[in-house]
Amino acid sequence: AYVSWGNYPRVEHAALVPLVMTGALSKGTGKRFAETQSWTMDIYSPDGMERFGAGFKSTIRVRMIHALVRRNLLKKPQWDFNRLGVPISQTDMLTTILTTLLLGLGSRALGVPMTTRETDAIAHHGRYAAWLMGVKEPWLFESTAEGIRLLMHSASTQPRGEETSRIMAQSL
Repeated sequence: AYVSWGNYPRVEHAALVPLVMTGALSKGTGKRFAETQSWTMDIYSPDGMERFGAGFKSTIRVRMIHALVRRNLLKKPQWDFNRLGVPISQTDMLTTILTTLLLGLGSRALGVPMTTRETDAIAHHGRYAAWLMGVKEPWLFESTAEGIRLLMHSASTQPRGEETSRIMAQSL
């Protein structure tokens, strides 16, 4: 079922609605994507997750932005809480963090030898970033294997691409 309101494009997935309503999906998608990639690099940079390191500060900034977006969207009459739930949900945040685990798997696929201990170190950084971002304890993963399992579960629940997916792809 599609959700439609006012001048906003129709969407069928709650994760895209905040991007549509804030204009982040149709305006500046490339910038938003670059910011996410910069944040990922900050997290995994040397000493990035030390207190006040680049990744630590970036993650706290993302948490604050998410809080502001949530507050503003929940005030809008167009936000259907009963249908969409909380904007930028636990699942949405966790899925973003979980995609960073693909760094280790991607490196392995490119022929870079990585031990389970090394990929689990990537998972540890991701878990800490997720916690800083506000992901609740039951969703925090202990290992790369557990994180990938959660990522596959999340991916399997995503709807098929529709209009907003095409808008985002064209913008990128």
